[in-house]
Amino acid sequence: MKKGTIIILLAICILAFFLRIYNLNFRPFFLPDEEVYYRTALYYAYDQRIPLYSQFVNNVFHIEFPNHLNYEHPLLGKLLVALSLLIFGNTVEGVRFLSAILGTLEIPIVYKIFKKYVKESLALVSSLIFALEPLNLSISRSIMLDGFAMFFSLLGLFLYLYINDLYKKLFFFSLFVGLSISTKLTFFPLIISIILLCIFNFKKNSERLLVSFSLFITIFLIYFLSYIPYFFHFGSNEGILPPEYRFLDYGSHNFHDFLALQSWMLSYHLLWHFNYDFYDYLIINPWFYLVYDGRAYQIFTANPIIVYSGIILLIIFPIYLKLFKIKKYYEILALFLPFSFILFIKGLSWYLIFFNFLSLLIIVLIYNFINKNDDLSLTLYVVFLVSIIIANIIIIFYYFYI
Repeated sequence: MKKGTIIILLAICILAFFLRIYNLNFRPFFLPDEEVYYRTALYYAYDQRIPLYSQFVNNVFHIEFPNHLNYEHPLLGKLLVALSLLIFGNTVEGVRFLSAILGTLEIPIVYKIFKKYVKESLALVSSLIFALEPLNLSISRSIMLDGFAMFFSLLGLFLYLYINDLYKKLFFFSLFVGLSISTKLTFFPLIISIILLCIFNFKKNSERLLVSFSLFITIFLIYFLSYIPYFFHFGSNEGILPPEYRFLDYGSHNFHDFLALQSWMLSYHLLWHFNYDFYDYLIINPWFYLVYDGRAYQIFTANPIIVYSGIILLIIFPIYLKLFKIKKYYEILALFLPFSFILFIKGLSWYLIFFNFLSLLIIVLIYNFINKNDDLSLTLYVVFLVSIIIANIIIIFYYFYI
């Protein structure tokens, strides 16, 4: 890497880090998400038991209510929050600081991903766009689980692109897919991505099945191992729920509890995201989330230019590659197409954080299809990138001053 490139990339990282730590406590923990993650982290770090709510109300257990330990989501993200408060202190800034660090470390990873496909100068500009992208920025300034999962996913994609040995690259990619899913279940489309990558990379069906199965075993093992603190929590086993629901309560657990928990998680998410009207379908409003939680406005907003460009490219890009028989970008399709499924479930803007990155990646790839002798096309492309940067800056200003 050239010295000038290193200096520019370092400057982008410094800017990104500053934006992620500046006045990091100016909003209190977001209710209920950040608050319950924080209280779960306190439990795993210090065995402090301060439930935000309970499923046991007026002597009646409500299986459909959110769990006081947030067991509706996998455990790894809350363990990372616990690690952050152990290292950086039990303050709003300390709890969020690890998320800010990982959000900054994503910048050089993203640069290397972009650099795999486009020239250096465009990779740097694209890294700047990513550093300023408001959804990624706002998530990095919080302890929302999607930010941790995003970091693992990007690291997995980076290793897949830069490891030469096919089996090794698939293994390491699946390892980080396992970490992503162990943090937030909304990254489950990466399992479909692994199947597609096996189809693209192997000709024999037997090899596709064998490799896919081996990678699924890897993902499951990572997921299972992330629950070690669930099995071996050394504090008191005294809980706040009836004994028959011990798998959802404080204390140590056994394998039967683990299986019961996974069954409950599945039924819980199917109930909330398909039967209730708490959320809209993401394709209706995929880029914006703003709520006043009683203490402060909380804003998690993607750049709509990136999101809606991604939705359009979802149709155009695969057709273009198929028509012109271009196989070079099939690994990007293997990620992009499965993640588009999330657009058609009920959820919130941060579910699309990885889809948003993939949309930006394909926007960057468009440069490779432009006739470099066509000044008009190049000018329009530059104007489009500049408009994305301007939109980023406007939304960031809105985020900090609302």
